Amino acid sequence: SGQKNTDTRLETLKWINRAVEYDPDSVEALVSRARFYRIAPELPNMTKEQTQAAALAELEKADKLGTDNPQLRLALSKEWQQRGELEKALAEIEAADKLGEEVLAEHFFDISQWKVARFIQLADLYLKTGKIEQGVTLADDTLAKLTEDRFRVRVLPLAIQTYATARNAEK
Repeated sequence: SGQKNTDTRLETLKWINRAVEYDPDSVEALVSRARFYRIAPELPNMTKEQTQAAALAELEKADKLGTDNPQLRLALSKEWQQRGELEKALAEIEAADKLGEEVLAEHFFDISQWKVARFIQLADLYLKTGKIEQGVTLADDTLAKLTEDRFRVRVLPLAIQTYATARNAEK
């Protein structure tokens, strides 16, 4: 089973590498490889430190290239957050916020999907960086904009956590 898992990981990496070789400036391929390196438990001929360094190199290249795809900005934000680079994670959301409604509509079937994804990532970052007041404002604004229950239910757990954290901070 261990060898099979290693073979599967190597095959996955081979396909991701092909994507990067085909288009070295593909932010999507670079983010995919960075995520793969981050979550890969072990790779033959690479220590954990080497895979983490490789993940960082991929993220830095993707960041330098930039993208107008808000889904990739969210993915970059999550990867930076996983590395503990919370300001870089916030910067990715800020960059996505500047894209405009037309660009967002190209990448999300329903703009509410963007609002939910943005809220989940940003509220988590606000909690982790101690920006509780901004988190409360974000929760208020997001809940006011999301009118359908199917979207509201996805943000409520983190909104409640944000409100509870703010209340505890007041005490």
